[in-house]
Amino acid sequence: QSTMEYIMQFSTLLAARHPKLLMGTMRVDNLGSPFDRPSWSRLREQDTEGLRRRFSAYNRKETLLSSPWRQYADYYKAFKKTYPVLLQLESVVVKSRPIRSSCPAIETLFLAEVVSGLLAAGHDHDLITPPFTLEVAQGDEKLDGLAGNEKRLKPGDVFLTAGKTVLSSVLEGQDSGSRLTEATQSALYVVYALDGIGEKAVADFFSLLGSYIRTAFPEAKINDGIIFGPGKVAG
Repeated sequence: QSTMEYIMQFSTLLAARHPKLLMGTMRVDNLGSPFDRPSWSRLREQDTEGLRRRFSAYNRKETLLSSPWRQYADYYKAFKKTYPVLLQLESVVVKSRPIRSSCPAIETLFLAEVVSGLLAAGHDHDLITPPFTLEVAQGDEKLDGLAGNEKRLKPGDVFLTAGKTVLSSVLEGQDSGSRLTEATQSALYVVYALDGIGEKAVADFFSLLGSYIRTAFPEAKINDGIIFGPGKVAG
């Protein structure tokens, strides 16, 4: 396993503003191995239906009283935005829409996000260069969005860089340059756990995502997740 994901720096400003924020990373190799579509489809439908049963009496206000939905909703509300994973949850449980992506490595991530409530991103490991730094935006940083549009980060937003490239931000999502595709061999999944969400939620997320990837790609190599915080690293 490469040591590149162990190199995670937190800017002084980020550590001061978000002292309990955690960043999780998990590397998955051999994604070019055979995709077990039938097994993954069964698990995806099973967990999607389980989600609908769990939220059968869905109420947004009640959902936002619980962690981690509350922490993300509060963050987005400060910028007059709605947490996108909450909207995805509502699409699944209220509108009965399926979770789909043309790329299985992304589809597993989407489902893990909605089931757990955590915000994550997936990057092609071979297209990113360390060191990684977690920072607070000043407002002049730019990200190449997935839709091909350039996005300017909002002052105060938390974002992740690899070298000089902005990989993702909490508000704006991830960049297009390192996005996962069906050609991706190795993925680096990252999780933004805002203040108060805690290590267990991140560890549980990686366990869930790992089970999804293992079902979809039985020959994939799933490395242990690593959890970073200002001044700490946990295995």
